[in-house]
Amino acid sequence: MSGYVYDRDTEAPLAGVLITVLGHPEWGGTLTRADGTYDFALNGQRYATLRYSLDGYVNSQRQIFVPALDYITAPDVAMVPVDGLTIDLTYGYLDAQFDEYMALNPATNMLEDISNVTTVQQAPENSAALGVQYDFEPFSFGALSARMDVSYKDEFVFHPFQNLYDSADDRTLVNGRLSLNEIKMGCCEKGALRVSLWCRSSPLVARAFGSSRLSNSAA
Repeated sequence: MSGYVYDRDTEAPLAGVLITVLGHPEWGGTLTRADGTYDFALNGQRYATLRYSLDGYVNSQRQIFVPALDYITAPDVAMVPVDGLTIDLTYGYLDAQFDEYMALNPATNMLEDISNVTTVQQAPENSAALGVQYDFEPFSFGALSARMDVSYKDEFVFHPFQNLYDSADDRTLVNGRLSLNEIKMGCCEKGALRVSLWCRSSPLVARAFGSSRLSNSAA
């Protein structure tokens, strides 16, 4: 079989991309040439999952059918560069005031317009969120992703006469996550494992969690 590999962003051919067959290390592998093309001899009359890997790029997989005693051309593969650092920043401002809000003042037992001191429920005036993520591949068996998210909300008072239940102080929440992605499973050709460790902080408690996920879908 033959094929062609290129950079998704620049559309330039990629040299030195290693192509192997997932689950069959005994079949060896091949490298793309300077023009991005490659040739690969495989056992035919079966489906094969080709794995494309190159430093600085996200590993790719393609499943193709290899006929017996025949020569085929595999679909072109566009490899995605590992962008490295990603930063997301959002800010929100909400002036959620009432035109009129009549409420009974328990101290005077009279109705008062409190629209100038109350807001729409659960609607802080200022809110912001910052997310920082770094993706890289320090290992040959998986990609590492580190992310930190910080969110902030203003204090708010919904009802000044019952602020014990309807008010909240300003708060900042911090979430951190460290994930090892695309860990190939030798037991199944289409499987990949992701292992994650994350922590969350709040004004009252800090917690740490861990999880793992096994996907079983063709890429």
